Amino acid sequence: MMGSTEKLALFTKTSLAIYNVILLLILTRGSKDVAIETRIVLGIGSGDPNLDFKEISYAEDCSSMSNLGSMLDRFFIVHLLGFFVMSFCIRNAILTWMVSVGFELMEQSLKNLFPNFNECWYDSLILDVLVCNNVGIVLGILVSTYLLESRGWSWLKPLEGGRWMHTCVVTSTMFSILNAFVLKAVLFIPAEHPINPIRTMLMGLQLYYFVLEGAEKIGSMFKFGCVTLVLELAVGYRHGVIGGLFDLDVLPMGGKVYISSLLFALVASAVKVANYSRRRNHSRRRNHKERSKEE
Repeated sequence: MMGSTEKLALFTKTSLAIYNVILLLILTRGSKDVAIETRIVLGIGSGDPNLDFKEISYAEDCSSMSNLGSMLDRFFIVHLLGFFVMSFCIRNAILTWMVSVGFELMEQSLKNLFPNFNECWYDSLILDVLVCNNVGIVLGILVSTYLLESRGWSWLKPLEGGRWMHTCVVTSTMFSILNAFVLKAVLFIPAEHPINPIRTMLMGLQLYYFVLEGAEKIGSMFKFGCVTLVLELAVGYRHGVIGGLFDLDVLPMGGKVYISSLLFALVASAVKVANYSRRRNHSRRRNHKERSKEE
């Protein structure tokens, strides 16, 4: 009989499989109709999505810090909770902090494509990086450390693996966050729709089990994560860039270099981690056969 952890893992794999099939269907649809069809399925509406889909810009007035308090909306709580869960899953403060800073740089690189990436410097630096992200990271590490040391929950051990494993975790997490904004934009899904936190929770479960497997035993969660990430990026490129929603020419050269470097690091680290795991598994099976012969 499966325990609760095995049941949750099976639920995560099944949900990811269904989600990947949905992404494939979205990928095959025409860019002009995909947003309307998706919104009908999600119960958002059947009219012109441009009429009721609005992105919020946080850089309307950056002349003073007097409006800092007005920026404490629901996204502040989302940031804090998101990095709490991320820190709890990764269980490495430095890597999670790298995701925090790296994604802020990603926002600055892509702010010409996404209005809600436009933020005042103090919003990006103080509210995001120094306050809510850091608070979430610290709380996640404290809770996981407490449960590991006081409760003996061995499954909360820190992330293991070399620099390629760390690079893979950081870059894949950053692109997973970015894909949430890309999918909302190309499918015209309002930020308050429940499908957004549902996807976030599913990606969090995938990240948790990927870290739990570790570099020593890359399993199905790593493969599911790779497939999901590729499909989400493909949907964004198909309906965003090719569909004419995103004009990459407006991006600064520095932004293009930064995003391209992250993509290269993601692919290279994923290949390295997969090869390392394959060699470890091969060595483990060979040693097992040798011991069996000796016996």
